[in-house]
Amino acid sequence: VSTQSTGGTSVCDVVISVPAYWGDAERRAMLDAAKIAGLNPLRLLNSTTATALQYGIYRTNELPEAEADAINVLFVEHGYAHTTATVVQFSKGRLRVLATESDASFGSRNVDELLLEHFADEFVQKYKIDVRTNAKAKQRVLSAVERTKKVISSTPEAPLSVDCVMNDIDVRGMINRAQFQQLVDTASLPTRLLAPVDAALTRAGIERPHSVEISGSGLRLTQLQAALASRLGELSKTTNAEESVARGCALQCAMLSPVFRVREFAVVDMVQDAVRIVWKAADAEEGTTPTTTDVFPPLNTIPSSKLVTFPRATDYSVTASLSESGAVLGEFRIEAGDKPTEELVEPAKIKLRVRMDGHALFQVESAEVVETYMVEERVAKKAKKEEEKKEEE
Repeated sequence: VSTQSTGGTSVCDVVISVPAYWGDAERRAMLDAAKIAGLNPLRLLNSTTATALQYGIYRTNELPEAEADAINVLFVEHGYAHTTATVVQFSKGRLRVLATESDASFGSRNVDELLLEHFADEFVQKYKIDVRTNAKAKQRVLSAVERTKKVISSTPEAPLSVDCVMNDIDVRGMINRAQFQQLVDTASLPTRLLAPVDAALTRAGIERPHSVEISGSGLRLTQLQAALASRLGELSKTTNAEESVARGCALQCAMLSPVFRVREFAVVDMVQDAVRIVWKAADAEEGTTPTTTDVFPPLNTIPSSKLVTFPRATDYSVTASLSESGAVLGEFRIEAGDKPTEELVEPAKIKLRVRMDGHALFQVESAEVVETYMVEERVAKKAKKEEEKKEEE
């Protein structure tokens, strides 16, 4: 990435936006890709968190001073491939993510697929061809229905036409608003949109936010907007999905870089899924149940560090995973080393320090053996005589 062609300097430090539902593997792959490209990723920032940062920093004077009077804003992002709802708490100079819920398989492409099926069935009757059996024809119709979708959102009816789509046949079709609304309702798209919204509000422990910010190409549909408005009240459309995310990342990058001076605005993000570790001693008897500890509960803020104490100094196998999905984040072997040669006051222990960093990645920072000895201190004779002399004086 470079701006040298426009008279600028090469880009080094970056903050990269990622979907909130991305897991450990996707985030590590993004960091590796950035490093291969010669970039220094300062932080991976959830896209809705970036939008919230851009939203809050330009409204600093409108935000309450006291955290007890903080306002809650719901950000709903309905893009082409996914839907994310995030509840963010704002106070002056600070934002705190309260909850995030996503549907990684629901976006505006679902509407495209509905229109594709509608017109494909129509073409079978009218032209005796099935575009779903030809990959190229299917893709051309998909491109056409995307344009039709934008038109039908604002007009009573919308046409579709593709020349030489298949077997040298030109196809034409038409859909009206009533047919389109029936397709959307039959597929329960409004219900799917509200599912992550309700889950985020429930997780955050609030019934209705102070305001609702919507963004994303999928929310151009009036039916989906109406479903949100009936559930949450008035909707605000002051944020642009692409611009707000880019601005939020740029602001966060400037805050983390020592080169720039920007207005202070704290960003407190959270882990979406709880992280647990399962550990078992290497010398444990066969059939012994491993010990499970939730080190980072749901909604735990990041970055954050925790200290886990193992009851005795021996070798351990440790597995870190997500509590809900069970996805493994890493497997580690902790070795206690040589046994102590002197007598201990209490059994030796192992202390393991784990961390969720700013990228929302799990790390084992350190492991150390703690041994407690009884040490007898001896006072030199000369020092003892000097003390006695001072007492006599």
